[in-house]
Order: sequence, then C-alpha cells, then structure tokens
Amino acid sequence: MVVSPFVGPEALAALHAQVREDMTLVGRFDELRTLDPGAIQGIDVEVFDDPAMLLDVDEDLVDGPTVPEEGDPVELSGLHAKAYVGERGRRAAVYVGSANATKGAFALNVEFLVELEGSRKQHGIDAVRDGLRDAGLLRPFQAGKRAQLDEAGESLERALERTAHELAMALRARVEPAGEGRWRPLLELSHAVDVGDLAVSARPLAEPTLRPLQLGASPCCTFPPTSLSSLSAFFALRVSGRTASREHHLDVTVRLPLDDVPDGRIEAVTAELLGDRERLLRFILLLLSDEGDSDRMLDELETLLGEHSAGTGTGAPAPPLGLPLLEPMLRALHRSPERLGEIDRLLRDMRQAGANTTDLLPPELEALWTTINELREART
Repeated sequence: MVVSPFVGPEALAALHAQVREDMTLVGRFDELRTLDPGAIQGIDVEVFDDPAMLLDVDEDLVDGPTVPEEGDPVELSGLHAKAYVGERGRRAAVYVGSANATKGAFALNVEFLVELEGSRKQHGIDAVRDGLRDAGLLRPFQAGKRAQLDEAGESLERALERTAHELAMALRARVEPAGEGRWRPLLELSHAVDVGDLAVSARPLAEPTLRPLQLGASPCCTFPPTSLSSLSAFFALRVSGRTASREHHLDVTVRLPLDDVPDGRIEAVTAELLGDRERLLRFILLLLSDEGDSDRMLDELETLLGEHSAGTGTGAPAPPLGLPLLEPMLRALHRSPERLGEIDRLLRDMRQAGANTTDLLPPELEALWTTINELREART
C-alpha cells in the first residue's frame, strides 16, 4: 500500500513490480488525474477525500480565520503524509517519512523513511485502509481524461515552493506568557520576504485553524494561548495563489527557531505523553527490553492490563502489574544499569512537571523500582 501526495509512473512501476499481491495507491485527485491510465493499470487506486481541495475553496483565506468553539469537530484538509505499508506473514512494516512515490524521491533526492514494525492484524494494509475508510477520508478514484497543468499553473507552483522556502528561512517563533500557566506563540520575520500577490497563513501544529500572516507587522502572526506541553517549534504554512483557472495551495510543515521558551517544557511534554498507567508501563518496558524481546514482554503486559481492567473471571486476584518488569529490571541491573538510569531520569522529570508517579505506578512496582534503583545507585 502506497500513500503519497505526489506520484510518478516510474516509481509506481518499480513498486508494483515488487508486490506479490494486489497493490493499493492513495493519492491526491489533482495529481492522480495527470497520470496516464496505463501507469495505474492493475492498481487499486483511492483518492484522499478532501472536498475543500477539490472545489478550490478556502473560506479562511477569503473571510478571515474562524476559531472553532470548544468541542466542535476539527476539519482536516490536504494530503501531506507519505507512507508505505508492506506485509510478510503475520507481521507488517510501515515506512513513514519524506519520500513521495516519484522518480525524484527514489533516485535523485535525499529522503528519509523510518520503518515501524507490528502485527499484520493491527498495522497491516487492511487495518490502515479500513481506518482511513471508516474516517471518511477515502473514495474510489474515477480515471478520466488526462489533464495537464497549464504554463501559468506550473509557474505559480514554482513560485509557491520558492516562497515557502524563503519564509521557512526567515520566520522565527517566540513565546510570551499569557497568564494562568498559559503561553502565547508568535511569529516574527528575521528579514523581509517579498511574497508578491501570494497569500500566506500559518498555525502551530497543535492548533486546527490557519491564521493569515501580516508580513509588514511585528509580530506578523499571533496565536491563541496554549499549555506549556503544547508549545512546539513545528508550524504548518500555507502559501496560496490564483491563476485564471483556479486557486493553488502549497502546504508545508517547518521547524522554526523557538525563542523565550519557558523552563520545564520538555518535562511537561513527557508527563503529558506518559500521563496514564498503561502508556507509562509500556514505555518503561521498551526502555528495558532487549532487541527481539519487546513483543513477548508487551504481550505479557497486555494480558495483565486486560485482567486488571476486566478481572480474571475466576475470583482469584489478578497477577501483579510489576511482574513483566521484574525480569528486565534485574537483567538491566546486571548488564546495562544505564537503562535504569534513563528510567530514573524519566520519573524525576515527570515529577518535576507535576505528574504524580505514585498514582501512575502500581504499588508493587513502586516498591520494586525503589529497591532496584537503590542497588543501582550503590554500585555507581
């Protein structure tokens, strides 16, 4: 299964030749329609269903941004993700990163892909595709007459890319206090950028709504206050322009220099990400596990978590939640005590950010950890 905003016939042919079974392609309608029908013959093609993109309408840029009320659903738009899903036996591999399914990405550019491995049932092609379908994000692609961008459209696309690159080099993010433990992100320009007639908007990745950039002002954009753990250097930029036939958008994600960041942000992010018992135990288990052993240990923990939430059904007490961690803790104490040091720093950072690790760790695991950590410190 290939998920890619941009696709090329050479890359599709190379990928299709390596697939033993059926191949699925998920792409953007405006890109898929430029392909010759022969390039996707024998491939199950689906379109990322984005009505705003298909209609070329962006009400935020016309009437100004609107902030959704609390609890309102967030409408997402635009396919930017690149993913490749493969299967072998009962296992699945998901590759995510920067590479589009194009000849340039596969043969010319410097790209990164990260391999994630898991069970076929949970992370295989059917699971990924069904999840996208259930969310209403896919629809079958209806192949039609091949379309070509006109010269004005191609020129505008290049202008959008050039402007996005210049803005990514010129923009800086800054944080200012907004009271009651909240912080307001701002965007500023380190030097002037001439965008001509193009419109530019941005948002922190944690925010749903794009806001227009006033490039002649300082700051050029101000965002709503957010929590310490939600502050990030990653922003979404949209650069837009219009030809005689339609509007064009370019959406990119950029990592900007982030100034005046308050102390404790990393600790707050960690505490929020691991803010429930199940996630914290899984993360500790992964820190302790040896290569190739994590699946078995996670399966044991999954079984115990299920028994604790539903009961054993026999009237007998559920086994202690610390049981799957006893063996790897003792092994780490003997072979690689630095892993225990990582867990000690993790728990201290979470406590510093205000997390109550006593509530997150089962009592038997808290006692076990205290004893093993004292032994580690005595040896160092």
